Amino acid sequence: MKKSIFMFTTAILSFIVPLPSRFAYTIIMLVAVNFVMLSGTALKMFIEKLNLANLENVLMIVFMLSMTILYKQFVILFSPIIALTMGFAIYLAPASAFLTGHILEPKGNYKYNIFAVNMRNSGILTGIAVIVSIIREFLAYGSFSLPFRDGIHIFKYPFIKTSTLSFFFSTISGAFILTGLAVAMFVFINKRIEIVRRKD
Repeated sequence: MKKSIFMFTTAILSFIVPLPSRFAYTIIMLVAVNFVMLSGTALKMFIEKLNLANLENVLMIVFMLSMTILYKQFVILFSPIIALTMGFAIYLAPASAFLTGHILEPKGNYKYNIFAVNMRNSGILTGIAVIVSIIREFLAYGSFSLPFRDGIHIFKYPFIKTSTLSFFFSTISGAFILTGLAVAMFVFINKRIEIVRRKD
């Protein structure tokens, strides 16, 4: 993982903490993060082709904020209730892209194709955030939720007893703990894979 663990952890917490502890809202947010990362990376590649490095940072920030505003309008069209509930949290999408991608960094900071690097990092962020969000909702409410036009639909697990749940995991502290554990697990697995590759 080229980006530091701190960057990935901060990026995940930046949108998991302000959102309600339901997986449905995380889905909407992750689509926003990936949309902004994809469009921002495409613009960065275009800027490099046109040799506009002196204007790159300004153009990138304005463009990515514009893409976030555009995405928010799509969310409003899809479900005004979800858009209202998420509030301004959706505007944190560019921050996650800046933290995990090479959006505002000079070309010398990454060795490979920036599209492959950025989307790989975005995929790692998405995977960890999905795991954290699903487990968080399961432990806090014993449910699983998905976004629909009329709001979120909550599906209860039939085998879960209320006495086994803990609303602690719906709090900020719970989000910190679950995110830390998920990132630590990912790092452990990643290192084991690297060790196996070196042996081969």
